[in-house]
Amino acid sequence: MDENGTTYYGGIEEALLTGTTLTLTFTEEATHELALPTRSLTLHLNVSADGVAALTAGLSRALSYGNPQQRPLRIQLG
Repeated sequence: MDENGTTYYGGIEEALLTGTTLTLTFTEEATHELALPTRSLTLHLNVSADGVAALTAGLSRALSYGNPQQRPLRIQLG
């Protein structure tokens, strides 16, 4: 969802979490629909080790839910 409330189901090709850095790579279609400036978004998170563990668990659950054809091609969490 973007700041205007636009949503897009699926659309993430890769989700990579290394320490406190999360990089999401979106499909071309999702990038267009969400009006993203680039296909890749890197977030530097200010979270504790416990926060990273909770984020890892939550992302794993969220990104593996639903239609298998809509899931990211690559998920690397940790």
